Amino acid sequence: MMAAFLALAQLVPPPGLGSWALSAAAERWCSESGAPHCATGARRDLAAACVSAIVVCTAEPSAVAGAVVPLVERSAAGSCAPPAADAPSGSGTAPGSVGVEGLHRCSRLIELCCDSDSRLSALAPDHGIRSLRITREDRFDLPRGLQRVLALIASGDAADVWASLPCTVWSTWNYVNAAIHGPKFRARLAWRRRLSIRMVGHVEACFLAALARGGACHFEWPRHCSGWQRPRVRRLLRVVGLELAAFDGCQFGVMASPELLALKPWCVATSRPAVWQALQGRLCTRDHEHGRLRGQAAVHSGHYTDALCHCVLKALAADGAAAEGGPSAARRVSPLLEPTTPSPPAAPAASLEAPSLTAGGDALGAWADAVTAAPSGFGSYAAAFLAGSVARASGRSRDVLPLPPVGAEAVSWPLLCGRADAHHLARMLDVSCAALNWLYTLGQCGPVPCSTSAIQRQMCVRILTKLVDAASLLAEAAPTAPLTACAFAALTLQDPASAYPSLLADRIALVDGCGNLDPVPCLPAEHATIVQSPDLMFARGTGCLPRSLVYDGGPRQEYIALVRRQLRAGKVALVGQACATGRVFAVAKRGTEQQREIWHGGQVTDAAAAPPPPPELANPAALADLEASADRPLWVSGRDAEVFFDQLALPPALRSFMGRPAVQLSELTEGLVGQQPALTMNEVSSRLEPGLTLEAALALGTLTPVSTVWPMGFGWSSHIAQSFMLSCAREAGVDSAQMVREEGALPTGDSGALAIATDDIQHFLRASPQEVAQMSVPPLSVLDEVWASRGVRPQAKKSFDLQPRATCLGIEMHGGTRLSPRAARLRDLLLGAAALLRRPVASPRQVATFGGMVQWHNLMARPFFSCLGDYYAFVRLEPADHPRAVWPSVVSELCLNVSLLHCWMVDLCRPWWSFLPVTDASAAFGFGYCQAPVSPELSRAAAAHAGRLGHHFRLEGTPGGQPEKPRSGPGLRLPLRPRQFRVVFGARARYTAHSGALEAHGVVLALRRILRTGRFHAHRGAFLVDAQFVRAALQKGRSSAPTLRLAVAQAGALCLAGDLRLRFGYLPSEESGGRSQPRVRTSAAHAP
Repeated sequence: MMAAFLALAQLVPPPGLGSWALSAAAERWCSESGAPHCATGARRDLAAACVSAIVVCTAEPSAVAGAVVPLVERSAAGSCAPPAADAPSGSGTAPGSVGVEGLHRCSRLIELCCDSDSRLSALAPDHGIRSLRITREDRFDLPRGLQRVLALIASGDAADVWASLPCTVWSTWNYVNAAIHGPKFRARLAWRRRLSIRMVGHVEACFLAALARGGACHFEWPRHCSGWQRPRVRRLLRVVGLELAAFDGCQFGVMASPELLALKPWCVATSRPAVWQALQGRLCTRDHEHGRLRGQAAVHSGHYTDALCHCVLKALAADGAAAEGGPSAARRVSPLLEPTTPSPPAAPAASLEAPSLTAGGDALGAWADAVTAAPSGFGSYAAAFLAGSVARASGRSRDVLPLPPVGAEAVSWPLLCGRADAHHLARMLDVSCAALNWLYTLGQCGPVPCSTSAIQRQMCVRILTKLVDAASLLAEAAPTAPLTACAFAALTLQDPASAYPSLLADRIALVDGCGNLDPVPCLPAEHATIVQSPDLMFARGTGCLPRSLVYDGGPRQEYIALVRRQLRAGKVALVGQACATGRVFAVAKRGTEQQREIWHGGQVTDAAAAPPPPPELANPAALADLEASADRPLWVSGRDAEVFFDQLALPPALRSFMGRPAVQLSELTEGLVGQQPALTMNEVSSRLEPGLTLEAALALGTLTPVSTVWPMGFGWSSHIAQSFMLSCAREAGVDSAQMVREEGALPTGDSGALAIATDDIQHFLRASPQEVAQMSVPPLSVLDEVWASRGVRPQAKKSFDLQPRATCLGIEMHGGTRLSPRAARLRDLLLGAAALLRRPVASPRQVATFGGMVQWHNLMARPFFSCLGDYYAFVRLEPADHPRAVWPSVVSELCLNVSLLHCWMVDLCRPWWSFLPVTDASAAFGFGYCQAPVSPELSRAAAAHAGRLGHHFRLEGTPGGQPEKPRSGPGLRLPLRPRQFRVVFGARARYTAHSGALEAHGVVLALRRILRTGRFHAHRGAFLVDAQFVRAALQKGRSSAPTLRLAVAQAGALCLAGDLRLRFGYLPSEESGGRSQPRVRTSAAHAP
């Protein structure tokens, strides 16, 4: 019974996030566990108890079992009998039970910002619903009012929250009033609107609290209220996952006069399918006249009529599943998506479980099924997209985005002919196309073309080729995550017993003669001064730091044995009293029984000077800048230093700040501990720090071990280790232009490129197989000599030379020409994302952990970061380890990101553009895009310069002979004159907008024009813009600024669709040739 319940716990979605599927989950549990079909009430009880125990109480299995086992036993005793055959569906259900499909009926309603005589609350008891009004006197606009509502939500049963904020400040009449009454009215209107936006934030907090308790949310405003367009309101709809139901008041008896009805267009955003289905589409039938709302009639129209209240309350009290035509548990399709073509036949079912992964395409097909069955925003759009239910545009489309569905056609393409998984790959192709459309509009998807153009077909073939490569990876993967619905938890939660085992001294690696390397000479002078001076390192003092700690990482005997080993190896020394100490614990090394000792130096790091970033640090973004070709691929060589941090000597002045738990001298000198014999007095004397004699140590009895090497866990250690390795590389003859890093030079690999990540060094050589065969010595032989002369001890088992396939920084290189995620990691991410879609309950820390894995691969294509927005707000929530319902918008963003996995397959053979594009924009002029023909070498040089922060470009001469303005930062003078730039298009802006928005939109227009030509796809290039902050946002891949977010996402979607790798540079306006008078006017060129 317990195992069956735990299976149910994985199948049930959380309340408020697809909660209308609770009964279906219980039914599935009954069928899988062999139990007879449960009665309606029993299904609801099982599902509700499961969700309540998991979401509200705790995620511990023992607590969940304690909460639900009594209900399971009660159901087994008689509640699971099937209903009588002649009993009508749903008959005899008592108040509080559910109807046919198992959604919780509303038993408690909290109405926000209503009048004291609100009819909705007054009529609620007639439908068995307890109601509570929050009126003007409760001051919901203040924190104390919000806290009161949150307390009401947290007490008692799950509650529905109905919010109807004052909408007067968002009325379109305010534009007329502002023109009549002038600045004083506008100032007061702005203040009242700020107050309204604050209340929207309070509403969001209440909605999320209600969802976490198993309730539902509803937000009502007039349909044409301008507040719906405010970013804060749009975020509320996105985060909470509300669907808009549009209806007219005349259908519910709203009167403009005793004789005439009033149109009164309303809109309710709701998370209950029954409410959506009851209201959506109840529009005016146009068979009657409307009167104008004036005076008291306008005031009364703000109150709900009894007909509207009964309609809403009946839906709240009714069964939870939507009727046909409403949003369902599997997918909630926006009413704006109008079906135009019948749904294609369903592809064969696939599964993410092990038996279906013999062919990797099955896993991609299963992911496509999981996405389209998800109640997230992107999932709903993907479901409609695959079903062919999205609106179609008439006419020919010259742009690459948006894309139409192509899956059914793709099955017959040569890439898929004869493949058993052709249908699954075709469905995944459509999901990828839908993801690009969604990213291009940030969810505001419009009509798609009726058919694919030639350039779109070319792009889809390229996407499908990458999906085939991904399927090959998945087929060979051996996942580390369990193949169950708890894969997300397995990836993001670590069992403390296995992740942080009790310390075992013999399982921790040590090298003899620790601290044999002096890294101080390798540091810049200012950093070398700091690390040798405690007064500079700890300028703020260390009075708040603990000076003595008791060991708590496992059996003390193991800790004593470890200290003995470390004293003999020279890793620690002994002092009487340390200036600061940190805890010591062990972490397990994945795949082995070995452990790694960690010194917890978080408090010491906080008290120390801010550590500088490690110089020339490699990451996946730098790897994607490498260049190769089919005839001259890249060959990888690697070196790894053995326990590198233990080899780096800590300056003596800082040792007393790196203390460890104290030990007794007698524990070190008496008896055999484990396999470590006792220390002799001579050994103890040799490990005492200067100033402490053996006699003083004997008198003290208690001594504190202090580190003599840079410990893992101190903020400065990574910078020190990276600086030492960088010094070794320079001594070996590697110059700055050969370093693989995200900013700066772009190493070709012809003369060798070097990537350094602390103790891990990898060398990339571009050469033909014949050239490699003729090499007499490996490329890293010089580095080996430098290591030997300095005394660096390599880890021989991790050294390799000239391999075409290798794992670099967690990224797999294939054949020296392609990069991709590791096969096991790719499959784990699919499993974890599918589990999150199935059951979106996790702590912010779990979501951050999973997002960190996703973002590590996003570094290979920075436009990916435009997929994420609300994710960053969710992972900052506190408490970080408390499980909660993951916001639907966050689930949608992660789902969107993983659905674009084909862009994680990076081609290193992409050539450089033979032109240099430049854009410019202004409110006075509009948009201008021009380009100059350049050699690939110059394009590459411009990209290398563009990737550096603060750099800019100059041209040979300025338009009209104007003098150059001084600019901060290094500049690169291009061998180009303004007249060499050809104006491709120019158009005046139709609307005024922020200058940054215009500049970013100009880039989007230019990319749209460039990608209309197929030969410009799958290239690298430099792109020059006339705004530093726009350049920075485009280079970063995302922007949180409302004025830039959409345009940056559009540029990113175009780069991903066209397989472009661009570096954006800054060309000052006086240098640009893009402000010429427009020679070509295009209707597509307009301000956003």
